Amino acid sequence: MTITGEVTKIFDIQEGITKMGAKWAKQDVLITQDNDYNAEVIVTGINEKAIKGIANLSLGSKVSIACNVNSREYNGKYYTNITGWQWVVLDKTGGSKDFVTADDQDIF
Repeated sequence: MTITGEVTKIFDIQEGITKMGAKWAKQDVLITQDNDYNAEVIVTGINEKAIKGIANLSLGSKVSIACNVNSREYNGKYYTNITGWQWVVLDKTGGSKDFVTADDQDIF
C-alpha cells in the first residue's frame, strides 16, 4: 500500500525494552493524504533506518510512503498499525528527491 501526502506533524521517538529484553524504537509521523477528504493518518517508522529517514523530513514535505497495514486483537478490540518501510520525499513536480528504505528483514 502507498500513502501520499504532506507531513503535518513529526512525533518524538518512543523507546523501550520488550519482555524478552530486546530494545525497540519507533517514531510516528502524521500525514495529511492527497485525496478528496484530506484524511490524516499516522505512519510509524519502526527500525533505526526508518527513524534516521524521518529525521530528514520537515513539516510540509510532500512524501510517498510504501507501507504495511496490519491489525491485531487485544482484549476483544482490534488495533490497526500502518508501518512505513520506504519514505520518498517528493519535489514540487511529484518526482522523487530522496528516499529511505528498510532492509527486507526489518519489514514487519
